[in-house]
Parts: sequence; C-alpha cells; structure tokens
Amino acid sequence: MDYGLNNKGTNLMKRYILAIDLGGTSTKVGLVDAKGRICARTAFPTQKFRNLKKWIRKIEESLKLLLIQAKVSRKDVSGCGV
Repeated sequence: MDYGLNNKGTNLMKRYILAIDLGGTSTKVGLVDAKGRICARTAFPTQKFRNLKKWIRKIEESLKLLLIQAKVSRKDVSGCGV
C-alpha cells in the first residue's frame, strides 16, 4: 500500500516522514518512506541528556544525519511525527 497516492495515482505528499520516539531510556529517530519502509534509523541514550536544550540539539543533529545517510533532501520530507 502506498500512502502517498490518492485513488487516481496522484502524489499527494512528499516521499518521506521523520519519526522520533522519546523514550525514558533511549531516544530513537528514523526516516520512513511513503510505503512505510524504514530508510534509516539511529538511537542514543536519553539519560545522557539532563539538559533539555542539549537533548533537542542531539535529536536535530541525528535527524540531519539520517537525511545525509539516506541521501534524502529536506524538500522530500513531508513532516515529523513524535
């Protein structure tokens, strides 16, 4: 099933979605395509970041790295789910 197409086959959304899982022990970030396939992912320990700004900065850096690794432009990302 391709969630990026309507019943006429027209592309309604961009091809990728960023995902963030804010866990108590680990934070996971991923890049998913319109068919729901994981294109790239990473994780890091949440407890390491007692400072909220540093934790958010690490999430941002991780998301940027996923895009680079997957060779995906930010223009092709429709959004981010938390």
